[in-house]
Amino acid sequence: MLTSSLLLATAGPARADDPVPDTTPPVMVSTGLIDGQYIRPFHEIFPSATDDVAPQWAQVLVDGKRTGDGLFGPWQGKLYGQVVLADTIPDGAHVEVGVRVQDAARNWSDTLSTRVIVDRIKPTATISPSGDFIPAGRSVTLTATNVPADATKIVMYDRLDRELARATAAPWKLPLNTADLGTWNSVRITITDRASSETDYYRFFDIDTTGPEISIESQVPGRIGPGTQAVLGFADDRSGVARAEWWVDGAVRGRNLDQLNYDFGTRERTATVELRVWDKLGNMTVGRYPFTIDTQAPTLVSHTPGANARVRGTTLRASLRLSDPSGTGWVMTEEGYGPIGDDPYTATFPLYADGKQTLGWVVSDIWGNRRKVYQTVVVDNTGPSVGWLSPGANALVRGSRITSTVKAADGAGIRSATLSGAKADTAAPYTASIAAGSDGKKTLTWTVLDKLGNRTTVRRTVIVDNTKAKLTVTAAPKNKAKVKGTVKITAAASDKNGVAKVQLLVNGKVVATDSKAAYQFSLNTKKYGKKIKIQLRAYDRAGNVTTTTPRTWRR
Repeated sequence: MLTSSLLLATAGPARADDPVPDTTPPVMVSTGLIDGQYIRPFHEIFPSATDDVAPQWAQVLVDGKRTGDGLFGPWQGKLYGQVVLADTIPDGAHVEVGVRVQDAARNWSDTLSTRVIVDRIKPTATISPSGDFIPAGRSVTLTATNVPADATKIVMYDRLDRELARATAAPWKLPLNTADLGTWNSVRITITDRASSETDYYRFFDIDTTGPEISIESQVPGRIGPGTQAVLGFADDRSGVARAEWWVDGAVRGRNLDQLNYDFGTRERTATVELRVWDKLGNMTVGRYPFTIDTQAPTLVSHTPGANARVRGTTLRASLRLSDPSGTGWVMTEEGYGPIGDDPYTATFPLYADGKQTLGWVVSDIWGNRRKVYQTVVVDNTGPSVGWLSPGANALVRGSRITSTVKAADGAGIRSATLSGAKADTAAPYTASIAAGSDGKKTLTWTVLDKLGNRTTVRRTVIVDNTKAKLTVTAAPKNKAKVKGTVKITAAASDKNGVAKVQLLVNGKVVATDSKAAYQFSLNTKKYGKKIKIQLRAYDRAGNVTTTTPRTWRR
């Protein structure tokens, strides 16, 4: 029956609305190659053809034989094909590449052929400089030599395939600004020949755009004696040091990196010694070092304690170091104690009331240049200021531990805070906890030390209450009672430290709260289902919770 139906369907006359069959074959326009073109053993082509609808498939032939995977569909909206040469076809051979296309109605075009030349040899070159890591400064030029005659271009790319430089003829030079590499210190150099064959080379750079590390050395840093003096120079660079120049008073005074000998004169002044050093990549570092020609008294620096340091006690041992190109003659305190021994110079000063106090020294160099130097300290024999944050005085507390927090401040800083021997955290405000113990009064004692060792102690009394309030239902329908309308519920609650509130819970949810004795509630049973579960819950002022046995009513 199926066969008969098909025969009847095909035997009937054509209807006016039947589509007209497409019998027009496509017409080839181009194979995507040109006569005499060089091609690779595997060569992609983009042929073109016209058709009243659109070409769908392409077939590629080499010397009349199919190549590749047979039929090739469109790629990125264009006809596409692959020329795959057999291994038996030698380099330099001339072959006929034929292409024909098929439309959607399976009409084949005529085959269009192009005669091309096989190029199996990939291009090569010598890229210099060579090596695993090429030293490079802010710029470097790569050069290709031994480039084959059929090379068409050499292009340099970064790690993101962005083109950095291109050469299309000798000399094959590729300039590079190393800043263009970003965070990737490597490039790919691609050489392409006339058959579009490519060979990649990679170069990795040790990029050095930093000048040498330099320093100088003199008898006393920043100070120098009168007359001819020596300054030593030092430089280090991973690319190697190329040359150096010493500049003083606006002119070059030497080119020997190791040492400068220069007459600085005899008058008091500041002279800047400038050292310029270049590495082998052309990076330069300039160091400028001001020197004072020393005709003054020693320079005094007190190290113990530092300026405006806080100190405690009734006396203070302070020490200092002196710097003078001529050497120190003697040191005394302003109050006449001395002369004091060798550097570091140490003396004992009396301390007075809290606040700023000035320590005075008198120093002289070997030439008799004398000066007074003063150092200010802050006398601090007062403990930290401490304020309570929690709990409040006579506060009710519950639980197995009592947590307390205080604030504390001191100009010298807080060293530690303890609550009845328990250490607190190390950041203000300070919090610690101790065991609550039994019900009743409990004294909390905070001891706070500042960083100088001054102590402050504060105390506060709290009341420990871990006993629950007594709670009873004094009037209400009994368990499993049948209820209707509005039901009255009363309760009695008591606690030695007071009751805070009593709550009515219906089916596990709080529906009413009463904070005044006697505790009374009215419940409209119509708002609830056939089965109602009620319970009372009381909180004492310490937060302890008491609940009654649940009662279930039916409506």
